[in-house]
Amino acid sequence: MAGRKMVSLPPESWEKVDDFRFGNRIKTESEAIRRLVERGLAYPEMNFIASTAVAMLRTMEFAGSMPPEWKDKSAELLRAWDRIHSEQRMKDWDALDPHIQAEIIREEERQMERLREQEEEYRRKLQGDDE
Repeated sequence: MAGRKMVSLPPESWEKVDDFRFGNRIKTESEAIRRLVERGLAYPEMNFIASTAVAMLRTMEFAGSMPPEWKDKSAELLRAWDRIHSEQRMKDWDALDPHIQAEIIREEERQMERLREQEEEYRRKLQGDDE
């Protein structure tokens, strides 16, 4: 059941909400806030999924069992993962322009989707090998 809540934020946070809203072409402020809250709530799960996929890719890479057709893309994704999760990025995040932040978030979502697709492809391949 949908509910309404009043939210108090400092002016700079409202500016970030507005920047996110306009950067993502979201029609209403309420919708922008809803999406930001949903992302925040989903982050631990998404981070766990991505961490698991990255661990799987690193294990395959270390064991030499990486399918040849995955090597370039996997290396790219692993580099991106390292860059995204570096301490320096976390320190610099708040200093970034909100439009750049929005683009980074969109790129992270695309990378997560690619990791999920690779994981699913790898599972299908393993199941095919077992049959």
